[in-house]
Amino acid sequence: MTRLRIRAGRTAVVAAVTAGALLSTGTAFAYWKATGSGSGTAKVGVGQTIRANAVTPATGLLFPSTTPNGSLALTFTTPVNALVTGIAKDPARPVISSVTGCGAFLDMPAVTGLSIAVTAPGPSPVTTLPNRVRLLMDTPANCQGATFTIPVVLTTQETP
Repeated sequence: MTRLRIRAGRTAVVAAVTAGALLSTGTAFAYWKATGSGSGTAKVGVGQTIRANAVTPATGLLFPSTTPNGSLALTFTTPVNALVTGIAKDPARPVISSVTGCGAFLDMPAVTGLSIAVTAPGPSPVTTLPNRVRLLMDTPANCQGATFTIPVVLTTQETP
């Protein structure tokens, strides 16, 4: 009989330890899931289109060169205040020229590190960037005196 009692005692101890472990796990899980409070806010931005008109001024001399030698005149129209930090020629759209066929000979390397403040609603005053465009070395002579409208892609950040 003594032997039976020891087994019953061990079984009771094992059952009590198992039940305790399960109960404490449940309590810890419930505690973990039930705690915490507070509030937060987030601003979700909506993409805004900032339009830029980029042209070569009629008064500037633009000639074939290996480095940019012509000015770029920019005006912006925007629904939000923004800071323009970079500009590049849009490769998906053609350059428009006042002389037919000359747009293909205009080159405009990307420009970074700009800090042009643009205020809504625009249009903005003209911003001139010197030495930003060039004509390629094989530009036909009939392109002399042409003006160009250049589709651009802007890098911007919204400002207050």
